[in-house]
Amino acid sequence: VVLPKPVSFIKAKSFAGCESLKSIELPDSATKVGDYAFSRCSGLGYISMSDNVTSIGEGAFNECTNLEHISLPQMLERLGGYAFKDCNKLSSVSIPNKVTEIGQATFSGCSVLKDIYIPPEVEYIGPLAFGRCIELERILLSDKLRSIGNYAFAECENLVSVDMSKVRNLEDIGEGAFLGCTAMKSITVPTGVANIADTTFMDCKELRNIVLPDGILTIGEGAFGGCESLPEISIPDSVVVLGNYAFSKCNALKEVNLSEGSQLEEIENCAFYECKNLENISIPDGVRRIGEAAFF
Repeated sequence: VVLPKPVSFIKAKSFAGCESLKSIELPDSATKVGDYAFSRCSGLGYISMSDNVTSIGEGAFNECTNLEHISLPQMLERLGGYAFKDCNKLSSVSIPNKVTEIGQATFSGCSVLKDIYIPPEVEYIGPLAFGRCIELERILLSDKLRSIGNYAFAECENLVSVDMSKVRNLEDIGEGAFLGCTAMKSITVPTGVANIADTTFMDCKELRNIVLPDGILTIGEGAFGGCESLPEISIPDSVVVLGNYAFSKCNALKEVNLSEGSQLEEIENCAFYECKNLENISIPDGVRRIGEAAFF
């Protein structure tokens, strides 16, 4: 389908469910693609958009299961949630520099996506944004990033490297953000993050090195549970609470480093449950509660 030049806006669900549609060419006059405009066009393999397109709506190309490549417009400012969800042949995407937010589940289920460029202006990565992108190997996060949503990179099984070295403004890493990233070996959490949320790094089975900054107050429930290759962890002095199951089933964990200046007050239930090789932990004087089966 080649759309004529007067068309400026592809309205919501305009071509949704057109399973036999093979290609679409938008005219230079087009500036917006509406919500679910091409959703479930399972035969769609080619999309041509000019750089005049500034907005791609929610679910616009959701479940376009034959789409392998797309060149996003350089003037694009809005990339809606679910926009490319379950495009399971999409292998690479370069997000334009004007985009500041990657919405909920935008690329979730893009199971062969290996390469993604996240531009330096992105401040927010939404929940499940890249969830189940099982071939994704490396992510470089920018200095303006403020928030990583719940399960944003969950079950990215081949994700080896998450580079946060340029991140300066990150405030929040959501629940389960890297849950099940079974190939990840090392992570450095940037200064400014106040809490490690529940299940953030759960079942990162190859994780061997974690650097946590001072300023973290809580390590949440199951945050590092099942990180079975982790040999050692240094808990920042600022941490007040180790949550339920925080380091449970960390089978290789031998040493937990807590300094004399630690502010730790609570070690919750099962915090180190089934850490069978734990050899050394010095509990600070300020700890007033050790929960049930904390070291069982």
